[in-house]
Amino acid sequence: MVDVVLVNSNFRGSQSGFVNMAPPPGLGYIAAVLESQGINVNCIDPIPEGLSKSDVVERIYQLNPKVVGLNCLTSYRYDVFELANLIKMRNPERKILAGGTHVSFLDLITLEKIKSIDAIVRGEGEYTCLEYVNEVLTDGTFSDILGLTYREKSGEIIRNSNRPLIGNLDNLPFPAYHLFPNFDKYAKLDEVPAAFSDFTHAPMVSSRGCPYNCIFCPSSVFWNRRFRARSAKNVVEEIQYLVDRFGIEYIRFYDDNFTVNKKRVIEICNEILKRGIRIKWRCEARIGGVDREMLERMAEAGCHEVEYGVETGSKRIMEKINKGINLDRVPEVARMSKECGLEAKAFFIIGLPGETIADFKQTLEISKHFDYCGLGPLMIFPGSPLYVDIKSKGALEDNIWFEFRSNIFGEGILDNIPVYTESFSQDQLPELMKLFYEHHALCKLSTSLMSLKAPQKIFQIRKVLRLLTSLFLFYKHYRKIRKDVDMK
Repeated sequence: MVDVVLVNSNFRGSQSGFVNMAPPPGLGYIAAVLESQGINVNCIDPIPEGLSKSDVVERIYQLNPKVVGLNCLTSYRYDVFELANLIKMRNPERKILAGGTHVSFLDLITLEKIKSIDAIVRGEGEYTCLEYVNEVLTDGTFSDILGLTYREKSGEIIRNSNRPLIGNLDNLPFPAYHLFPNFDKYAKLDEVPAAFSDFTHAPMVSSRGCPYNCIFCPSSVFWNRRFRARSAKNVVEEIQYLVDRFGIEYIRFYDDNFTVNKKRVIEICNEILKRGIRIKWRCEARIGGVDREMLERMAEAGCHEVEYGVETGSKRIMEKINKGINLDRVPEVARMSKECGLEAKAFFIIGLPGETIADFKQTLEISKHFDYCGLGPLMIFPGSPLYVDIKSKGALEDNIWFEFRSNIFGEGILDNIPVYTESFSQDQLPELMKLFYEHHALCKLSTSLMSLKAPQKIFQIRKVLRLLTSLFLFYKHYRKIRKDVDMK
C-alpha cells in the first residue's frame, strides 16, 4: 500500500503547452522530504501520462493511499475542486490535502466551500505536509501543525499559526523527479535556438523570496520578501545530479529573480565551469540586477537567455506599479546582454492601472530592444497587492474564485482568472496585444534587413516586400486602435 499520492492537478494544457514543460518542482520537493522520512510516495502527472480525471481517480483507488495531496494554482482551481470531489466520492475516508499559492491565500473560504478538501497547507509546504501525513498515519491530531488549516470531525475549521520560513534551503533534498514520468514525455522547450530545442530539460529553483512588492504579484507575500538562496555548491550539485541521473541538457531556473546576489551567481557559474558540466540554461533577472561581468560569466557557463520583467515603457506607470526599474537603463542592459552572447527577452503587461494608449506606445518603443518579448493582460491574483486593494474598495469578493469564468482570450490558462479592465476594455485588450506582437515582429524583420549589406538587401526582395507590407498593416491597425481607445 502507498502512504501518499501527490497529484499535479493541472488538466488545463496539452503535451505541447508551456504549462506542461516539466514536472512541478513544488510537488517534487514535498515528495523528496516525505521519501527521506521513510514514507511511501507515488506521484501522478496527468497530461504527460495521458490521464483523464477519472483515470486519476481510478489509479488513486488502486494505490489506496491514506493521504492525497493536490497542488492548486489559480488557473486550474476548478480542476482541483472537481478532482477532490471525485476522489472523495470514491472513498470518503481518504484524507485530501491541498496546497499552493491559490489556497494559501483562500484557505478558510476554500474549506467552507469545498467540503471534499480536508486540510490546506499554507506557504512552504514541505514540513507541514510531512507532519500532517505522520499524524494521519498514526491517527494523531493536527492542532500543533504550524501552517495548517483543517476541518475538525465536528465540521469546525481551525487555522493554526503560520510556520516559520525554512532558514537553510540547502537542507532540503533535491526534488524527487524519479517519481514522475520520464522527462521526455513533457512538452518541448519554447523559444530556444533550433540547435537545442530538443534537449532534455528540467526546472530548478535556487532561491525563494522576492525583496520587491509589485502590485500585480503575490510572490513576495507567499514566499516572503526576505531573499533566501541555496548555496552555489548546492545548486551545482543538483545540476550535476540532473545531468548524471536523468541526462538533462537544459535547465530553466524558475526563481523570481536569479540575479539578486551577484557573488552567488558568479560562484554558480565558476562551479559549473570548474566541473566541466556541459549544460544550457536560462533565468529571470531585474534590469537593475545585472552588470557586464555577471552576464559574461553566465554566458561562459552555458546561459543562453536572460528574461527581464520590464512590464511597461512608461515611467509614469512604472511608479504606479511599484516595480522600481530605471527605464533609462533598459536599452543599455538589453544591448549589453546581447554583446555578452545572451539573448535578451522581456515581459510586459497591458492594461496596468492608469495606462493610456500613449503609455502603451512607450511600451511598443522600448520592446524593440529585445530579441523576444512576451505580453499579457493584467491578471488579478489572490494575495497580490492589487487584489487586496480592489477587494478593500468592495469591487471584488473572495466568492469570485468559486464563480468567475471568462473566455476573453479563448480557452486556456487565462479563462478562469479575472483581468483588470479599468484602463482598456475586454474588447480592446486582445487588439492591443495583437498590435504589440505585430510591432515586435516588424522590428525584428527591420533589424534583420538593416544588418545586411546593401547588395544583399537589393537581392532579398521578398524581405523588403514583407517589411513594406508589415509596415502598412501595422499602421492601419494602429490607427484603428487609436480611434477605439479613449485618450486620457
